[in-house]
Amino acid sequence: MPIALAVLALVGIGLYFARREGAGVAPPAGGPTPAPGAGTPPSPTPPSGPAPSQYVEMTPRAGNPTTANRIRSLATLLEKVWTDVTGKSGPVPPGAMELMLSQAAAEGTGYGQGWEMTGNVGSYQCSKGTTGTSYYDCIPHTDSRPNPDGTQTTYTTNFRKYKDGTTPDGKARTALEAGAWDFLESIAVKPFPALDPIVAGDVLGYARKQYGQHYFEGFNLSPDGLAAYKDAVAAVVATNPPVRRKGETAEQVAGRIVFYAAAMARSLPEIAAALGHAKVEAKVFKGLEQKWQPKFQASAKAAVAGAPDLMMRRAPGEPAPGRLAGKLEISRDGGATWHPAVAGVAAEAAPMLSPAAALDQLGATEADAVVNWSGGPHRFAAIVR
Repeated sequence: MPIALAVLALVGIGLYFARREGAGVAPPAGGPTPAPGAGTPPSPTPPSGPAPSQYVEMTPRAGNPTTANRIRSLATLLEKVWTDVTGKSGPVPPGAMELMLSQAAAEGTGYGQGWEMTGNVGSYQCSKGTTGTSYYDCIPHTDSRPNPDGTQTTYTTNFRKYKDGTTPDGKARTALEAGAWDFLESIAVKPFPALDPIVAGDVLGYARKQYGQHYFEGFNLSPDGLAAYKDAVAAVVATNPPVRRKGETAEQVAGRIVFYAAAMARSLPEIAAALGHAKVEAKVFKGLEQKWQPKFQASAKAAVAGAPDLMMRRAPGEPAPGRLAGKLEISRDGGATWHPAVAGVAAEAAPMLSPAAALDQLGATEADAVVNWSGGPHRFAAIVR
């Protein structure tokens, strides 16, 4: 039996998150983002963290065996490069390891092992005008960034595909090790230094820090989402988060930060189980552990004339993507048919991955009810009904 899918606006390879471009980020709507240090005032330093009573304990939960192997593989790589990158002796604190892996999970790259850009844990792009380095090549690929109204803007740019080579610290590394080195260097040292919350294993504090440094722009919570995460939102508002867009409020900014932190937190039970931890060691602010519901995200106007709304993106060289009304049917054997709700346009076969394979490839968790479907030139983000 086919599975009827209500298809949301495409969120790119990773779920919900903006992509980085070299040392900066993909520019948000309204203009480019200056690179840190290039005239950008430092974000306010958040006050001391919440009291221990505001954290919750999460229980490890085993997930897909292949995903567990990827988690352990990346953990081994991060352990190997930890001292070289941070200057701190090993082993990596358990909470820090879980936090870094939850950041990797949030990127939706299968922990750097689930897409064609080998070793690219953070879905990092190449700086404009560069063709590669001694440890990665620059390969064209489509991506997307969020708009204020909840929709996506898609574009083609060069992503880093890692290879065996010498990283900037002068050490020869394998492709996967080079990718892990670059990921850790980026989030712990430069250009987005957040080593303190990483070491503390503080998920919400880490998300707050990285938003302040333009690591991500994120998506807005709906009124239901703001209510569901009200305690975490209030805690972030108390840190005076940077309001960068005209007309937005500190609460809206806090909602985007909490949205990001919640996505990270939802991967922690599977990560802790894969690592053999008796409990989740990362610090999770209360409320972040709850199961995600689609109504928590601000509407992206996913329904059009009663039919699901699809943001389709095409491979480099194909026509620009467009917003199309219709229905996508996915069968458990991996076959799929796209039924456009457009007069005179015939249904077309769209070979896809099976639900289980799609979840596994991108490291998504079934608890999220969110799956990135990938097949041929198309990528979709879908909610399973």
